Amino acid sequence: MKVSSVSELTALLRARRKEKGIRQEDVADLAELQRESLARIEKGRDLKTSTLLRLCEALKLEVTIRERQ
Repeated sequence: MKVSSVSELTALLRARRKEKGIRQEDVADLAELQRESLARIEKGRDLKTSTLLRLCEALKLEVTIRERQ
């Protein structure tokens, strides 16, 4: 899926978590975050690159960066 904004990215992370039926608490534990931090991220706030990578790992997602066409 192509994501072109932070809000789209955070919505994708939230949708993936819900699709897998995982609670915020469980993803936060897997990503070594506070649940409150994950809640802020899912609302489009406080997303750092290092946190994004940990969340993607916890949700079994891969991040790919490539040149736009």
